[in-house]
Order: sequence, then structure tokens, then C-alpha cells
Amino acid sequence: HYIYIKITKEEFPRVLLERFDREGRSVYFGPFPSTRIVRDILRFARSIFPYCTQRRSGKRACFYTHLGLCTPCPAEIKKETGEIYREKRQTYRENIKQLKMLLSGRVTGISRILRRKMEHHAEKEEYEEAQGYKEKLDHLETLRKHIFTADAYIENPQLFEETTQREQKELTTLLKAYFPHMKEIHRIECYDISNISGKFAVGSCVVFVDGMPEKKGYRRFKIKREETPNDFAMLREIFERRLKHTEWQFPDLFVVDGGKPQLLAVLNVCKNLQITIPLIGIAKRFEELVIPYGATFVKVKLAQRSPALHLIERLRDEAHRFAHTYHETVRLRNLIGGLTRAIPEKSYNGLNTLMFKP
Repeated sequence: HYIYIKITKEEFPRVLLERFDREGRSVYFGPFPSTRIVRDILRFARSIFPYCTQRRSGKRACFYTHLGLCTPCPAEIKKETGEIYREKRQTYRENIKQLKMLLSGRVTGISRILRRKMEHHAEKEEYEEAQGYKEKLDHLETLRKHIFTADAYIENPQLFEETTQREQKELTTLLKAYFPHMKEIHRIECYDISNISGKFAVGSCVVFVDGMPEKKGYRRFKIKREETPNDFAMLREIFERRLKHTEWQFPDLFVVDGGKPQLLAVLNVCKNLQITIPLIGIAKRFEELVIPYGATFVKVKLAQRSPALHLIERLRDEAHRFAHTYHETVRLRNLIGGLTRAIPEKSYNGLNTLMFKP
């Protein structure tokens, strides 16, 4: 059977995936031909409208509560009474209502609701709440770029593969104007840096092959240079370390998160090591491609619906996610190490109980 998105009809509806025929009182969306497609859609949607998936018998807030993906959690709402209970229940059910609108394709209506709430909080100088709705709008715009209707997938089960092929072909055609000897693009590496004022600095390398992540090729780098805020030197360091690993398969294209300054740092490394693989950057502010061309740099502004831009944005976002995750890991290790060094050995057991109590 094709897979469906199922939203249960309960006091606190849950969002589930099911492969059997539609039945009962639940609301279904689909069918979809691929679990991967559905999970991608729900991953974006959940960052906008948090929801719960745990069993009804759950007594504690679920794991996703701590990630901001199930808030408020029904298990926590049930512990409340009176007005607080009603407010949190309403918030959760409103999230589910808007998720249904999204899955029904009513994106414009949702965007209007979120923008109205953002402006309301901004007028009241509740800037944190306004920023929260601004982030939801940004996520919604990202989802709007990539989503296809279920009917499109039913009509053409190979739609996803054809879309990635179209992305690669457009990117290859675009870049051949600047790199005449470029072959068809199949393998791409993308790099990003994550740090706080130079501290706990790390770098990431993610690999896409034919438009899909190849996670066995991912690499992460802990920056060795002194803890001073210099992203260009950090980027130069991780490229030097990567390019010396000639046993790692080289890509058809390098991408860095940044513009001309970042590209200059990497180009110097490539020149010194005699690497001639095409290299481009993506500037965050205007989502422009920055391409070295002769002794200068060319900025290429692609249409928002450009397949090539979608591919580069997915790469950049994945590199950012991978770098940020590793950065948080390094910070946590440093924090735990500092705490355990500062507390007498006889207190370690108590500390561990306090820090890691479920």
C-alpha cells in the first residue's frame, strides 16, 4: 500500500504514518509513494506547527518537547487545570488545525494567519513572540518551495528522482558558462563553520550524490587554530586538511557557505595544492551564487523556483545543520568537563544524578 499521513480524532490529535487502507474516524492525507517524501514534508511542517506522536498512555512530556517539536505536549497539558489547561489545549489544537490546512494546500491562508500574529506581537513590543512567528513564516516559505501535491506523486512515482535530475542539469548548464571544462555534476561537497566568537569552533563537510545526502562521506573538523573569531582562517584550515586526504573521493563541485571573502580563503588553498575543481559560494543575504570568474567574482541571482537554487539551498542548510550539531556537542563536552574538574571526586555521582536524571 501507499503511505498516508494520519491525524487521529482525539482530544489531543496525534500525527502518524500508516500504510494500510483508510479506516475509522481519523483524517488522512495522501497517498504518497515514498516514506522519505512524507518524512521530509512532516519534518518541515513540524518545525512550524509542533505536534505529538507518542502513545496516549504517555505520562511524561515526550522527547520531542525538548527539541521544540511537541510544544505544548499533551502529557504536560493534562497535568494542568482551569484556565491554563484550556489555553494550552487550545494552542495544541490550533497547531493541528493549521497542520491540516497546510497538508490540504492552503498555504496562503496559513501565511496570512502567522503574519497577522507576528505583527500583533510586534505592536505590543513582544519581540520574542514576534520572532517566533517570523521563524515559522520562514520555514513555511522553505516548505512552499519544495512541496508537491500527493496527486503529482501518484501521477508520476518517479517525480522526486526527476526533480533532482533537473536540479543537477540546470546547475551544470549554469556553471559551464564559467567553468567550460566542467563535467556533468553528480557529486557535490559543501562546507560551513560554526563557533561563538571563535570558541568551540568546528567545521562541517556534507556530500550530496545525485541530489541526495551521502552520509558516509560526511566529515566534521574541530578547528585547531587559536580561539579568535576569524571564519576565513577557519575555513582555510578545514580545506587544507580535507584536500590533503587524497584517499577521499573528490567531488565535481565544491560549495562554501559565504561570499567573496570565504571564496578567496579557499581559492588560495586550492591554488597552493594545485586543485582545479570548480568552487562556488552561496551568499546568505540575497541567496546569490558567487562564482570565481577570471580575476573577479560574478554574482548570479536565481529565481526562487529555480531547481539549481533549491539544490544549493538544501546543501547549504544540511552543512549548517551538521556543523551546528557538532558545535553543540563540543560545547556540551567542554561544559561537562569543566564541571567535573571543578567538583571533588566524591561528588561526581551526585552531579551525574542531577545532570542526567530523566
